[in-house]
Amino acid sequence: TGWAGNEISMVHEGFAYSFTVSQGRILRAGCEGVEIAPVDGCVRLTFGADLGEEAYATEVPFPVMIPGKSRPVPPMTPEAAPGDSVFPWGSVQQIALSDQMEGVIRYTVDGSNPNENSPVYTAPIAISADTVLKARLFTPAGVSEPLVATYRFSLKNMTLTSPTEFDWRPVFHGNGVEDLLLNLRGTTDYLDFRWRGSLQDIDVTAKFDGPQAVKSVAMGFLSHHRSGLVYPEKVELYTGPDEEHLTLKQIVELPYGPCAREIVRGDVQIEVNQTVGAFRMVARRYERMPQWCTYRGTTSVFTMADCLIVTPLED
Repeated sequence: TGWAGNEISMVHEGFAYSFTVSQGRILRAGCEGVEIAPVDGCVRLTFGADLGEEAYATEVPFPVMIPGKSRPVPPMTPEAAPGDSVFPWGSVQQIALSDQMEGVIRYTVDGSNPNENSPVYTAPIAISADTVLKARLFTPAGVSEPLVATYRFSLKNMTLTSPTEFDWRPVFHGNGVEDLLLNLRGTTDYLDFRWRGSLQDIDVTAKFDGPQAVKSVAMGFLSHHRSGLVYPEKVELYTGPDEEHLTLKQIVELPYGPCAREIVRGDVQIEVNQTVGAFRMVARRYERMPQWCTYRGTTSVFTMADCLIVTPLED
């Protein structure tokens, strides 16, 4: 590791990479880290020169730093416990917020960004309906980026079965289809043990204890096309009075193409608005990896699902 001229070469976990400092002055680059001084208040790094200079060029403006002088540490984003979850319908849940820095945590539960007039966090927040919780840490040095935690409430009085063979590795298999009724949602890290993955269509049949008025059914998916994970091509929903008498309710075809961000989580929700005894949800995978993915053209199309979300019809 080190640098020559304005190019820095590094190795991380056996992977060699390099980038060019198009604007800035390299102070050090080695096992102890990288330090680059700005020129005219800006550092410009260029990655992947073979793809064209603008393909991975990033400008990072910040105040000019004087060697030997320190700058304030930006406030850290608060954390929520638990994180994104799907809770049992009708329950009341407590969400705790914390931060590793001194300051005041302010929050909202309507999806808006907290400001100086938002409630101050002093005790766990009770929720009993779908909620988008946002929180920021306010300090004399500034305000943190917002925490965004999404909570859903779902029926869980059902038995799940599936012919899908989930990947044999514990990180992707767990307890199989039963894990789609767990509370905690998968993160953008597909190795967090919360995603259930397969090289087959994810085919799930749910049977209720008795007739159930259902408003909608949803399932969460993950797209990370550089790792060979993509959203399904389409999702089918079948409904009926029992498992033996299911008819097609709707087919949702997902947009073909890369997502706006490299790693994205998303729910596919289908309206039901009827009383059913059972339903079947099938996420149809691509037969071959799309051309815009890293493993384009291969048949190893991996599909990841995390939670089944069933919303009841209310009187």
